[in-house]
Amino acid sequence: MHEDYIQQLWRDKRLPFHQLKPINASTIEIIDVGLHNEAQKGPDFSLGCVKIDGVLFHGQIEVHVKSSDWYKHNHHSDNLYNGVILHVVYEYDKPVYQNNYLLPTVELKDIIDMDHYKKSIKKFIKIYDFPCAKLIHDLDPVFLEVMKNKMVTQRLDSKLSLLKELNCSDASVFYHLLANAFGTSINKHGFLELIRKVPLEELSTIKTSKERYRLIMAESGLVHLGNETAHSHLWHFKGTRPKNFPTVRVKQFATIAAHYDFDTAFLYLSSKDLLDEFKQLIKRTEVHWHLSTPKFSIGMIEQLIINAVVPLLWYKAELSEDELLRDKAIELLELLPAENNSVMAKWKRLNIIPKNSFDSQGLLGLYNYYCCRKKCLDCEVGFKLIGKT
Repeated sequence: MHEDYIQQLWRDKRLPFHQLKPINASTIEIIDVGLHNEAQKGPDFSLGCVKIDGVLFHGQIEVHVKSSDWYKHNHHSDNLYNGVILHVVYEYDKPVYQNNYLLPTVELKDIIDMDHYKKSIKKFIKIYDFPCAKLIHDLDPVFLEVMKNKMVTQRLDSKLSLLKELNCSDASVFYHLLANAFGTSINKHGFLELIRKVPLEELSTIKTSKERYRLIMAESGLVHLGNETAHSHLWHFKGTRPKNFPTVRVKQFATIAAHYDFDTAFLYLSSKDLLDEFKQLIKRTEVHWHLSTPKFSIGMIEQLIINAVVPLLWYKAELSEDELLRDKAIELLELLPAENNSVMAKWKRLNIIPKNSFDSQGLLGLYNYYCCRKKCLDCEVGFKLIGKT
């Protein structure tokens, strides 16, 4: 049994309330199930109203799978739960006291329709990559749009705390983001270790670009020894294509870092001019590349914009409370074409086609954070579909 499922039944009034029998009272009548508290700390429902043994109670309602979960979740020591008037549980396995007051409790074990539960959980949560695959097109598209917007914001916000901890200049933040973008998910840690060894402040003190390049390559651990290459344990080749090997990406990053001062003034250009300027920045550094270093594909440049330039705008918007910069970050994603990867291929098989990078970033986050983890009851799409069954 899942607590989220019980909350859904209570919120949507999909229980035979007339059959409820309180554990520690004679009669109970549910007047108002209350408002579902999805975002804030505290009990699951507020503004509830119940009549117990003829006495009317107004307050909060808490839901658990087992009554003992009250203590497991440490509610007994949290003053936010002092106003709870009813404890709704699937299984009553222990009496619960709050401030020496025995909480009125109802047990749902004998009245929940288990066929509905199995249908809701098994059919939509355990079978497919996308548990809602067969039903999603029956739902108003607005719910998917809500989740895409939520995921883009969540993905960008998740990077803010780490960037704030750096407590450094905009140029150093950009240096950090660009290194992270070059690493992607597979070699991110290798790149982060590299820039820890070679911070921008140190790199800036070196006079020539050739020396700056050599320093980064030496510290990477990806050094050529005759016909052999000594690979640091931080770098991973498995799961990457040859053009994405760390030996290639570090050379590309080192060349950019050696010839670019990481000035961020271009962020204040219009969105279209900003895209053009960043692409030209990459092209200008390509003339310095070693003959063995492959040039960037358009797709890779766009990935750097998505994973470095856009988060930098989001970061600066947060620090300066500048909504124009935040809007520009979103506009950049809307101007860039949709990404083409294995996750997008899965969405396309459902005939859900991303229009641009904003869409693909939202769908990528939705897949990784909700679909893969089967958190359907926390997703606007999944929750709405399960509620319809």
